[in-house]
Amino acid sequence: MSKTVKTYLVALLALITIGSGLYIVYDKSYPEIELMNAELLKNVPPKRTPVKGKAIDGHMVNIDFTGYVDGKKMDQGGTAKDYNLILGENQFIDGFEEQLIGHKKGDKVDVNVVFPKDYLNKELQGKKAKFEVKVNEVYKVKRYTKVDDELIKLLGLPGVTNVKEYNEYAKQLIDINRIKQKNQAGQQQDPNQQQQQQVDPNQQEEQGGQ
Repeated sequence: MSKTVKTYLVALLALITIGSGLYIVYDKSYPEIELMNAELLKNVPPKRTPVKGKAIDGHMVNIDFTGYVDGKKMDQGGTAKDYNLILGENQFIDGFEEQLIGHKKGDKVDVNVVFPKDYLNKELQGKKAKFEVKVNEVYKVKRYTKVDDELIKLLGLPGVTNVKEYNEYAKQLIDINRIKQKNQAGQQQDPNQQQQQQVDPNQQEEQGGQ
């Protein structure tokens, strides 16, 4: 996971500095870290604990599902295995998540829904569908609200086990990124400015003859 996290942080830094111009400021308070943390908290998977009982709103269910329209298996987006779905977040079409509430691990459920009339796939607009769903697991979830030692350990970055070490690690990435962005900015200099910096050959000859 560490390589994936590092790649994500580097890509995120590139977006942050391009949008804010922070690589020019060289602010040693490292304001990028706060922006990085905000994005990290949005995207890190929530902490989950298995639940033996029935799923309720706010629980995560791990499911397998197969969708059918007009009695035929759906071609695209209608089948998945080990899909994690948090009930109540409305990730799926209306009515899907509600029909999983009250079910537990091992249950098989037929979920009946109607695709919206403005659904992206025009062939499915207004169509009735049935999804055969198997509930593999039910979890209680807790989202991380701050970057703490527990979250840092989850990231699995090499040699980074707490917030202090993470901040130092982030500063190193930021310094490297600032230099890279500054160099790229220099290479993309306005052509008009480059032309002004060029010396007229005739002028050079006149200067040489003086």
